[in-house]
Amino acid sequence: MRWGTSTLLLFCLCLIPAYAQEKEKEEVPPGMELLEMGAARVVVPKGTKVRKVGSLVILENNSEYMARKFEEVEGLIAGLKEKAEKLETKDSDLEKTDTNLQANDAELRQEVEKLQQAIAEIKAQIPPAEKQE
Repeated sequence: MRWGTSTLLLFCLCLIPAYAQEKEKEEVPPGMELLEMGAARVVVPKGTKVRKVGSLVILENNSEYMARKFEEVEGLIAGLKEKAEKLETKDSDLEKTDTNLQANDAELRQEVEKLQQAIAEIKAQIPPAEKQE
């Protein structure tokens, strides 16, 4: 019985560190990530650049990270502004096209009415005996 108790105790002691490590991985704050470099573990903002110089690992500092992120965001905003301007131009072009189509539609309807009146006048001029049904 003593051998079984020792084995069970040893087994439990081996599981506790593994469980604790898994708990630590789960507790990374939102927007952050866990970088593991050998035995070292560091929680950094997502997207932090890491570079190695020889055996030295250098993490991007906060000001470098923020400057890079602001530059990325400014690029995205500039792209969105450009797309918005293109959409406004297309919208303006569509409004002009719609206006032209409505004007053409009105003209065509008037022409159709004139043609129908002309057809009715021609039919009225045909004598009843010559009419074909």
